[in-house]
Amino acid sequence: MVAAGLRSGFPRLAHDQEHAGSTPAPATISPVAFFCYNGLMIQWEFRESCELNAWLERTQVRFPQLRGFHVPNENPGRNKAERARIGALRRRMGVKSGVCDWFFFYPPDVRIALELKKPEIAGKSYPSKEEREWLDYFSGCGFQAFVARGWNEARILVERVLKENGTDVKSSPFDDCPF
Repeated sequence: MVAAGLRSGFPRLAHDQEHAGSTPAPATISPVAFFCYNGLMIQWEFRESCELNAWLERTQVRFPQLRGFHVPNENPGRNKAERARIGALRRRMGVKSGVCDWFFFYPPDVRIALELKKPEIAGKSYPSKEEREWLDYFSGCGFQAFVARGWNEARILVERVLKENGTDVKSSPFDDCPF
């Protein structure tokens, strides 16, 4: 049962574990890379990105000048042929493999490039060679570049950078709540 008023629309991890056996994962899909929600298999990084976005929307009261956005460089095809077709179209549009998932900006000079990975509890996940190259590139361009394991670690990193740059960072009672 999902509580009313959830901003990101996803239940807490305890709910996922409680109902994980209700819809078995297909044999070809790693159970670590996906979680079950209302009978749908959804990637962990998708969930974490939605929760990070919900946090960003909530923080507009505390940090009205903080801007952030997700780079939609996933390839969501249903099968191999569809992923290849969509991937070819996106490459023609200029989508680059490995570009960071999130960018944050805060005037006058805070620039953060963030690669979001699934949390440690969901298994190990490491940045690819292309992701590491982009992180190094953005770091050389004056960005503070990080790999975050889950939305909460991303929140902590963003707030740490803001604090290091002189922004008054006060904790909120809702900081740990992804909804």
